[in-house]
Order: sequence, then C-alpha cells, then structure tokens
Amino acid sequence: MLDVGSHSIALSDAAGNCTVSGSNPQQVTVSAGGTASTTFSASCVPTGAGSGSLTVMTNTTGSNLDPDGYSVTVDGTISQPIATTNGSATFTVPAGANPVALSGVASNCTVSAANPSAVTVPAGGTGTTTLGVTCVVPGARVSGTGQLGMGSPTPQSNVQTFDFDVQADLTGRFSITAYDDVHQDGSVATVFADALRDPATFIKEYRTSSNACSVPSHGVEVDAMGRDGPDLVPFTVIACDDGPEGSGRDFLSFFIFKPSGEGIGRSGVLTSGDIVKR
Repeated sequence: MLDVGSHSIALSDAAGNCTVSGSNPQQVTVSAGGTASTTFSASCVPTGAGSGSLTVMTNTTGSNLDPDGYSVTVDGTISQPIATTNGSATFTVPAGANPVALSGVASNCTVSAANPSAVTVPAGGTGTTTLGVTCVVPGARVSGTGQLGMGSPTPQSNVQTFDFDVQADLTGRFSITAYDDVHQDGSVATVFADALRDPATFIKEYRTSSNACSVPSHGVEVDAMGRDGPDLVPFTVIACDDGPEGSGRDFLSFFIFKPSGEGIGRSGVLTSGDIVKR
C-alpha cells in the first residue's frame, strides 16, 4: 500500500547484459482508492556461450575529413558514437552474424565497403571490423546513374544511359551508352573512360562549376579520353546536381568526338536516376 500522491519508482539490479530504456526512475501518481501502474522496458543480449564482443573501428582518409565523427549501429538497435574519424566502439552482441552500419558520414565522404555489412562474432569470443571512409574536398566529386529519354533502352530508341563517379584529382570512371547511335555491326555505341579497365582511357580535366546548370556551383564539367569499340575518342560531359532524386531537375549533357570528324551530342534532364555533387 502506498500513500496517496506522487511516488518515484526505480528499477535496479538489472543484469550486466541488460539495459533499461526510457526514464528510470519514473514518477507515478496514486489516487485515493485507485490503482496506479507503470512499465519499464529492458533489452538483454545472450550471455556466456551465446554472446561475444564486437569492436568496430573507423579509418578515414582523404581531405576535409568528417569533423564530428560517426555513429555505429549494430543489429539495427544498439548505437554508439565514434567521436573521432579514426576511433572505435565495442559492443556485447549475440554470437553469429551482426549487421553493422555507419551513419553521420559527411556529404563529402563515402564508406568504401557495403554499409551496412555483416560481421561474424564467435560465441564467447571477439569479432572486429574496420570501416574505411574516404573524404574529398567538398564539390570535388560527382557521381550519377540514370537515363536520358523516355522508354526502354533498346537499339534505335532515343535513350541514353550513364554511370559515373569522377573526382577532381582526375581519378574515377565514366560510361555512356547511346542507344540511338548504332554501329554498322548492330552494336550500340558505348563510350567509357576508366583507367583501371583500359589504361589508354583517362579523365583529362575536371571543372568544379558549369554555366549550363541552373545554379553554376551545382555543376561539374569533365573532359576525358574514352573508348568506343576499337577507337579512342575524346568526350566532354556536363553534370548538374540541380535537385533531389526523382525531381526531374538534374541535367546531363555530353558530346563525343568521332574519329571521322563528326560527333554525337545529347542533353536533357534525367528521366530516371540521380546526379550527386559532393
């Protein structure tokens, strides 16, 4: 029996593998002749042979590193901060595969591996993983995938698809497929620049703005030497990150210089996909 009025109720002696969530203690008001109730929530992980220790480390490289660190979430439920760009956090988790996700990553930084990724922790043992993060000078990287033109990308259709990720240090890759440009052998024209795939191709110049964009600072202009079948062909691309994905505002323009002296150029807002400048 409790006196009428407000009482402070606390839950104590929780096991070391359990965590109480929410307010503790809680305030409960008892009325005359009435019954008051409250609920405490606690989550527990298996102990002994059913659990282990998981240490998550970060390794950040590049320029303009993330200034405020990251947050690591394990199993989608337990989170801890990593206050520095190269730090660690340790969790007690169930044995087996545990999803690990890194969040709070600055817009000019990317996680180099799958995020989230699964890390296996042995029963009664320790699992470790290192998440690599690469940062660039803001605005010095542009990436995108998507399509210009309506309809399915089939030969002779007025559709162009693209996939690129280019940095201001002239590294990266670019690929454009123009389904309306069909070679005599029936193949569709595909031009790519990727030094890892073909050392004869490369990014020549990266300009951090473009007057072709509604906001010039949202744009990037890239000059490259690409491969079109047996031929090496120079091409220029303008990419504008003028709106969020699906808004119909991002813009792409490209011009490919053919060995014959002719060229093929296409421009337009994206009909699908997204362009991101960071």
